[in-house]
Amino acid sequence: MDVNESRDKQNKESEEYKSRLERAEKERDELKELLSETSKKLADSESFKSHFIARISNEIINPFTAIITIAENLLKKEKMNEREDMTDMVELIHSEALFLDFQLRNLFTAARIEAGELVPETVRSHLYPIVSESIKGFEEEAAKKGIHFLTDIKISNTDQLITDPSLLALVMKNLLSNAIKFSENEAVVCIKSSFEKGVFVFSVTNKGMQIPSEKLEVIFDRFRQLDTKIHSLNPGSGIGLSVAREVLELLNGTIEAQPTNEGMKFRIKVSELQYTNGVAQDDESIFFDEEESGGESF
Repeated sequence: MDVNESRDKQNKESEEYKSRLERAEKERDELKELLSETSKKLADSESFKSHFIARISNEIINPFTAIITIAENLLKKEKMNEREDMTDMVELIHSEALFLDFQLRNLFTAARIEAGELVPETVRSHLYPIVSESIKGFEEEAAKKGIHFLTDIKISNTDQLITDPSLLALVMKNLLSNAIKFSENEAVVCIKSSFEKGVFVFSVTNKGMQIPSEKLEVIFDRFRQLDTKIHSLNPGSGIGLSVAREVLELLNGTIEAQPTNEGMKFRIKVSELQYTNGVAQDDESIFFDEEESGGESF
């Protein structure tokens, strides 16, 4: 090998080494950038979770505190034979207990979803009582803000859907709760429902805060909220819409959010599921299985 060939070989090896070094440096920089982004996401996630836990704590503690305080006042009035205000206090206890029950159901459902343990218990369900009872359960909460429900329920007493009635009711309650939360005082909330060709449709439209189209996905993230203040004027844990969407994925359903001229509209569509374990049941029968089979009940 002459001097020129040796020099060419060295230059070639040098170029290859330089090229490998440049690739390694580029990969290093990319890894550093990826690590930085990952660290930021982890920090944001921890912040969101801390904020979420703070909101959840408030939403559980506050109703319990109200129930305990009102119950103590009831006991005092009973002992002093002052009964004129007792009915109002009992109504307050009932209202706070219902709100607490709703929040806890959301929490437990979210926890079961996170653990991958939420499985719909499907039965042949009558839709009208599920819809009407869900709406009725929030009339008192709406009245506190002077909100009026305008309903258009095009469902007959015979309409049935193979679904999990308790999970379907929870989804509707979350839409109603959200509408009350973000509606202006004395506003009207429009509620529509129908059942055609095996598809159940339920929509809630409120007047109040509008959500920009580019931020619609944020409202379905249980660890994030458009209103990030812990001591918000709007009550609620902030997980309702995320629970609704994740539950609907299990119920063969969808949810969509649409800004309107004066507020927001949320609409769900739910189709039939298969029966749990292939066993067909009516929603009324699930409460009497033990009695009819001769088993003991408590």
